[in-house]
Amino acid sequence: MQKLITILTLLLIFNAAQAQKFDKVKNAILINQYESAKSDLDKILQKNPTLVNTPEALFWEIKINSFFSKDSLSLVKHPNSYNDMYNTIEKLVSTEEGNAFINEKANKERELNPAEPFIQVYTKSFSDGVKLYNTNNYNQAANYFATCVKYSDIFYGRGWLDTKLKLDSITILYTAICYEKDKNFPLAITYFERLINEKGMLSLEGIYNDLFTCLIQTKEKEKFDTYLAKALVECPNNTELWEQYSREYIAKVYSIDEKVALYDQLVAANKLSELEVQYFGELFMEGKSDDPNTEKYVLKASEAFQQAFTMNPTNFRAAYNSGISYYAQYTILDGKLDAARKSLQALNTQKATTTTAKGAPAKATSKPGVPAKGTPQDSVKAVIADLNIQIFQKIDLAITWLEKSFTALKDKADMTKSEKNIALRSVDYLAMMYQYKSDKLKSKDPKASAAFEQKFSFYDQLHDKYQ
Repeated sequence: MQKLITILTLLLIFNAAQAQKFDKVKNAILINQYESAKSDLDKILQKNPTLVNTPEALFWEIKINSFFSKDSLSLVKHPNSYNDMYNTIEKLVSTEEGNAFINEKANKERELNPAEPFIQVYTKSFSDGVKLYNTNNYNQAANYFATCVKYSDIFYGRGWLDTKLKLDSITILYTAICYEKDKNFPLAITYFERLINEKGMLSLEGIYNDLFTCLIQTKEKEKFDTYLAKALVECPNNTELWEQYSREYIAKVYSIDEKVALYDQLVAANKLSELEVQYFGELFMEGKSDDPNTEKYVLKASEAFQQAFTMNPTNFRAAYNSGISYYAQYTILDGKLDAARKSLQALNTQKATTTTAKGAPAKATSKPGVPAKGTPQDSVKAVIADLNIQIFQKIDLAITWLEKSFTALKDKADMTKSEKNIALRSVDYLAMMYQYKSDKLKSKDPKASAAFEQKFSFYDQLHDKYQ
């Protein structure tokens, strides 16, 4: 213990002795004789090279260059004084020793105004940042505003000034916005987070907006969920907006299979509202048409829309979407049917490779009791027959749900433009599908065909009503 006290005493004596070596510099500055202060400082450092880059020497260099950079006459003689000051400050605050020294100086020798050079860098950086922002140079503007944040954290955060302010929320916000506009979302998130976590602004709704926008871009699910929970607690009046961001995150970040898995999980836990179920259905309908699993996702969409309608039988949009999802399944099957027909046509036009002596195609032969082998054409015909059955099933389901939608909507007074549009599309789709069924059954079942023709006429005549 005695040994430690002895070491600390020697350090205090050394620092005091070192400080005394700069007394001439200090005294010159106190009477605004900066050229003399520079001359005295240069002599001291030449005589004692070990003092170069010590915190004390750096501090006086900063003070001298700060004055030169602001004095028009001195600036002519010392044109690089601002950059020299800035670089020296950076060197001073890059070490623990330097930070300890400047903190003590700022708190114990305020007559020297140690904060002034730091405020000078802040002021110039802010001005430069604004100019660059106004020319849409967001990258460089962000760097200048980030410098403002760094320096304000020093003179505000360390209590150098007579104010209760501990952070400069404006420059933190400007930095975040510039990084966001520059699409540097990770850095933007860092500054938005700070404003939220340190309660840097009275109103945080706008900050959460920007933060969620950035987190959707970076796809940071854990962080997104954390701040979504905070937003729901801290800004409950914006709950609907936060839930909208949650849906947007799922839409833009989750793969289609992840969306399906999440939907199944939430439905099983009974955690989805009617509108949320409907929203998932819309997400499933967005499966890419070139994805071989598209039909699976459209089927899942039908399931979701029907679930929403079950939860609220007046939800004509859910019923309409369910009908459209079945119509989409019909179009997928119709595409397969078209491909199968082309395949059959190609098989039928192929020339026989085996012919009889007279040039006629050889007849297929089989042994007694052994079924003849089916031809490739037979396989394709079976596929076509099956597709026709499936197509009629999907059309029937589409009709069922579109009629449910129309029934829930048709008697509504004062329809909005959106509601009229759904009614119009419903009757148009219904007319088209009944026409399809009528045409397909004309030769096979004339009575059923006539009944479907009447249905077609009924819905076709309603078209003008909802225009």
